[in-house]
Amino acid sequence: MAWILNQFYSAALTECNSMSVVVPIETCHKEKYPVLWLLPPAGKDHTAWYRHADVDELAEKFGIIVAMPDLKLSYGADMVHGFAYSQMLTEELPDLVKNYFPADLEKQMIAGVMEGGYSAFYAALSCPGKYCFAACYSCGSLSDEAFEGREKKQMEDAFGEAGAFDLKSLLSDEKRDHGELKLSLVYAAGDRYKKSADLLAAAAGHQAKVLLRDQRDPLGWSDWAQQLKVDLEKIL
Repeated sequence: MAWILNQFYSAALTECNSMSVVVPIETCHKEKYPVLWLLPPAGKDHTAWYRHADVDELAEKFGIIVAMPDLKLSYGADMVHGFAYSQMLTEELPDLVKNYFPADLEKQMIAGVMEGGYSAFYAALSCPGKYCFAACYSCGSLSDEAFEGREKKQMEDAFGEAGAFDLKSLLSDEKRDHGELKLSLVYAAGDRYKKSADLLAAAAGHQAKVLLRDQRDPLGWSDWAQQLKVDLEKIL
């Protein structure tokens, strides 16, 4: 198992950034590997998934490359007052991974938790045909949530007017052909973003597999990691 810390210069950001990558080259011999992008909650970095979930096991079990980029407080957007993180995530990093590793970019998957879940759906829905699977765990469209203080300022820096970043609008946009994209939306009654997850679930209809867990406690890393395994078993 190879765990690589990739520190790179991003032309999209015009600054350096970091990404952790796991490649199961010692246990799973393939010419090319599907790529799973794992996105952390806001404020967590490229090590969050690796520290809280058994990413090595995921890579080995499914024979995939797992890439975990740092998105800072961008929410995966090309920020109104900030940097082009969406461009970095969806355009720049796939090329970087392909140049460094035996990656199959025809089989890209993307998943995230909380704000990273929003980022995963936003990437998949705004880039039709790029991903075959996207998972949003414990979040909905952040444009449907109310924020105060520092978080409100962070949202304004990222989104400005939130309408252009609304996941429900991306789902209903007839100009975007999502083809064979499979979507998984999983959240609990006790999750912080249940309101927006409910609204997104209603808007998604048959376009997504939706699972609402009837529990007061919010989902945590063990829940998210287990759900990801379940989802991957169905698509790989």
